[in-house]
Amino acid sequence: MPHQWLEGNLPVSAKCAVCDKTCGSVLRLQDWKCLWCKAMVHTACKDLYPRKCPLGQCKVSIIPPTALNSIDSDGFWKATCPPSCASPLLVFVNSKSGDNQGVKFLRRFKQSLNPAQVFDLMNGGPHLGLRLFQKFDNFRILVCGGDGSVGWVLSEIDKLSLHKQCQLGVLPLGTGNDLARVLGWGGSCDDDTQLPQILEKLERASTKMLDRWSIMSYELKLPAKPSIPSVTVEEESEECQISAYEDSVAAHLAKILNSDQHSVVISSAKILCETVKDFVAKIGKTYEKPVENADEADAMAIKCSELNEKLDLLLQALHTEAQAAPILPGVTPPIVEEEGEEFSSEESLSESKEQLVECVAKSSTQKLFKPREQLMLRANSLKKAVRQIIEQAEKAERTGIVQSREEEDHRRPCCSLQ
Repeated sequence: MPHQWLEGNLPVSAKCAVCDKTCGSVLRLQDWKCLWCKAMVHTACKDLYPRKCPLGQCKVSIIPPTALNSIDSDGFWKATCPPSCASPLLVFVNSKSGDNQGVKFLRRFKQSLNPAQVFDLMNGGPHLGLRLFQKFDNFRILVCGGDGSVGWVLSEIDKLSLHKQCQLGVLPLGTGNDLARVLGWGGSCDDDTQLPQILEKLERASTKMLDRWSIMSYELKLPAKPSIPSVTVEEESEECQISAYEDSVAAHLAKILNSDQHSVVISSAKILCETVKDFVAKIGKTYEKPVENADEADAMAIKCSELNEKLDLLLQALHTEAQAAPILPGVTPPIVEEEGEEFSSEESLSESKEQLVECVAKSSTQKLFKPREQLMLRANSLKKAVRQIIEQAEKAERTGIVQSREEEDHRRPCCSLQ
């Protein structure tokens, strides 16, 4: 390629490349300078200088203007890589990076390289430049910007399947330059006068492989996770039964305390006795199974015994408080005794119920209630005892679930990086 000479506008310190004397003038356009190799000569020495242009210091990176000689069917310029240009440089500059410092670098690159190989990412993106270079077997890319600009160019390279033909370098501008730091280009570059040295370093730089991946995320409204471990259908049914026992005890205690009808009091007392008896039997069956912690079973046995004692105290308080009242036929059927369980006191329950029946049988035609503070205390104490047994059972059940899940986690295989 021949030189492309520009007359005049030479710097004050310019010297002729042929005779090594000062050339140029501040008074008029005098002598010549090549736009590509930057050589300066006198008008008289111009014919003595070699006609072939060596393209100057950045000859490895520059695409000769003669390489751009045709347009493809889509209207894009087609570049052919001459043998002398083994690895040309494609430059992308984000003109808005670094408080618009990209504008200065954009101007400098167009002065040092072929303006056709320098592109502004803010004016058309990276597609035009990559289309220009896609026929080259090997080329380099320099992205002047932050990590976002680098990711933009890399995504376009993947779309055009050019990742096997190019190597990419980063010139950090602005903020967010983590990739440039990792690759050894520093955290920021704001001196555009160092551009020739930067291009020289880029020509001698080594290559490293870079893995990239993409993450696709979906935004969904998920239900809130329960704070307690999930339970099976069987466990839910057991919890419902225990809750039903508690509700039944509370309801019948309320009837005993609030009702003025003799038949209602007798019926509620009978049902209350049977409910507590069934409840204690249910808990006893649960703890008949082998448990890992024997202390829990002993503690539950003590609580069941206390529940029976508090039922006896309630019935005694009811016996003391009750006054004479008529016995309605069919109101006090005999209470059927069941076979004893491990944690129930059957003899005390039977004696208490017989005392209650005898007391009611001897009552007169009118029922007078003394102050019921003692009776209410007994009732509240009974409800509290039921509540404590339920909480103890739930606590033991949750502990068993957590322990079983931890054992499963310990048995899962782990993956390790070698």
